[in-house]
Amino acid sequence: MNKYILYSIVIPVSVLIGKILLIKTIDRRVFFTDFSIFIKKIETEINFTFGSIKDSIKILDKKSNFYKLFIKTFFKKESCHVYFLTKNETSFFKSFCLNLGKTDRITQIKFIEQAKKEVDLFLAEAIKIEKRNVKLYFKLSVLIGILIYILII
Repeated sequence: MNKYILYSIVIPVSVLIGKILLIKTIDRRVFFTDFSIFIKKIETEINFTFGSIKDSIKILDKKSNFYKLFIKTFFKKESCHVYFLTKNETSFFKSFCLNLGKTDRITQIKFIEQAKKEVDLFLAEAIKIEKRNVKLYFKLSVLIGILIYILII
């Protein structure tokens, strides 16, 4: 009886492990999606409503990785390193947070436009990597599950 239970859970457990391995890739995509939304909101605030950065922060999800990292870096000036960002992405984010709101309105608009382009590139890369990894990890986890199933028999 226990043998049949083991047979029935091998492949689902392998798929679950594959999904766990995808967490880094998904977190990276979600981070850059939130970052992109935030930049668009700041751009609107500066260009049209002359609002403050604090007004733009209110739209963010308080539980998101982006919000936590932004608050830490922008307000507390702490160093930021997250497991799902590369060194280049981390340095860009830190630079963005340290330079945001430090100059006049015209310079800020140019700064935000440049940052928006960079974030869009990072986001496109994150989406591409996520699509590739989802297929890869799913196929790999199913194959490993089948292999374990065969080895148990």
